[in-house]
Amino acid sequence: MFVSKKSLKFEQNLWGSFKCMVTVIFALFIRETYTLYGESKFGYVWVVFRDLFSIAFIIAIRYFFRQGMWEGMSMIFYYLLGFILFYIFTESVSKCVAAASANSSILSFPHVTVLDIMISRCILVVVTNLQAGFILAGIAVALGFTMTVYDFGMFFYCFTATCVMGFTMGLFLGSVSQFYPFVGKLWNMSKIFLMIASGVIVPLDRFHLSTATMEMIYLNPLYQLVEGIRQASSIRYYLVSHVDFGYLNIIILVTGILGLLLTQSSKYEDQ
Repeated sequence: MFVSKKSLKFEQNLWGSFKCMVTVIFALFIRETYTLYGESKFGYVWVVFRDLFSIAFIIAIRYFFRQGMWEGMSMIFYYLLGFILFYIFTESVSKCVAAASANSSILSFPHVTVLDIMISRCILVVVTNLQAGFILAGIAVALGFTMTVYDFGMFFYCFTATCVMGFTMGLFLGSVSQFYPFVGKLWNMSKIFLMIASGVIVPLDRFHLSTATMEMIYLNPLYQLVEGIRQASSIRYYLVSHVDFGYLNIIILVTGILGLLLTQSSKYEDQ
């Protein structure tokens, strides 16, 4: 089989560029980890206590009002899954939005791009929250609580889609914020409303809201992902119609493409 020198050179350059990108992302990941946690031995502990306090606070309120669970799963794991997905998504977006301003000096290096910084920051967010999740899950199991995954496909999809969507949405909003800086401030102010609108604290479909209102809520992709991963871990599991895989994939694809296009034409190139 004949292979031209030109195509071979292109493949070698493509592979070399990929290896260079991976090396840069790994180096940025190590740098970001050391920057956040290198000087403190209790850096990761804060993430664990943040999730633990959030879950304990919500459960205490529910017990005070004598409200139980309908989903056929432990209350601890019900809230743990919701908070883990919420923090992965929101922290990934926040890290991407602030990627350029927090690493302006690193962007002066020729092989470092803002895209590399965003990817490394999102990886750190996922790794950190996963570690906290495993620690809290281990504590819950030691206390006698259990969780069984009844649909691994749904469970894996919801977790993976949350991680990817956090990056693509962060890439998009981060690029837009270079043209309109107020977008970053609006995002920071909207996170508490997003927590409520995503059903992290209270399952919204238990309020007997109108059909039109629930259809508006279903447009929130994070709500679908949170409900999907919970139902995949419930003994009463059923595939609900508002977990729309096509819709979620389109959101990821569109925000990713728009984010990449805007990144090339934004002020990142001037930094």
